[in-house]
Amino acid sequence: MLMVLAALQMIPEEPLEAARLDGAGRWALFRHIVLPHIRPVLAVCALFRVIDSFKAFPLIYVLTNGGPGTVTEVTNYYGFIQAFNFSYWGYASAIAMVILTGVFLLSWLVGRLGWNHEH
Repeated sequence: MLMVLAALQMIPEEPLEAARLDGAGRWALFRHIVLPHIRPVLAVCALFRVIDSFKAFPLIYVLTNGGPGTVTEVTNYYGFIQAFNFSYWGYASAIAMVILTGVFLLSWLVGRLGWNHEH
């Protein structure tokens, strides 16, 4: 939220004032001026959240050990269980590669959508 607040404070006042004088409404101001100015910051924030969501393994492993049952079992914890409890090394490696590919594609997609300067 601090990054978004800083981005909102960095928006120049001149384009907003010019759009208001031309009769633009709130939605038009947001869509055509505010959003393009804060899109890179939103992309970085989204990328941070995607990466953080895949780093939940240590908390789950230490606090709940995947329990009760399999309620808090996330994908990377599932791969860990497959490798170290059941010795399915190939299956766990495939899970890790799918996670790696997913994180890479999501990161690429968020970066691609966030840094697009075309309006």
